[in-house]
Amino acid sequence: MSDNKEKWFTGQREHEGSPLHLRFPEKRDYKTAQPKFPLLIWATHRFSFVMENGLPTSEYNSDLADLDERIIESIPCPVLVETFGGNRTYYGYAPSDFDVKSTQASIKDAFPSENVTWESKSDPHWKLIKSYSQEFGFYSE
Repeated sequence: MSDNKEKWFTGQREHEGSPLHLRFPEKRDYKTAQPKFPLLIWATHRFSFVMENGLPTSEYNSDLADLDERIIESIPCPVLVETFGGNRTYYGYAPSDFDVKSTQASIKDAFPSENVTWESKSDPHWKLIKSYSQEFGFYSE
């Protein structure tokens, strides 16, 4: 479902006294996508160059465009990118047989100097993105 032509929105808030930057695509058709993508996956990129407020330095952030695109393209159904506290976390959903370890290895091979870890857990009802979007007001049911 990842597509370079897909429209993404951005938002910025303060959370716990620090800036929180969000990017999210147009709302997914939950009813159609949920049965296909019951696995929540997320990749957390720990920044190498961070300002005091937890955001990446401008120059470093500009250099991350290829990594950013590659991670988003690796997620079958990306739903959110969160930048906060020295990290950028990419959230999405995948089929239950999605190979997280292979995806992590592929990203590590392509970007060996960047610290990106991948995790997954079952979330067939998409509770994470629904609660997140409700809390921060970027999708409405």
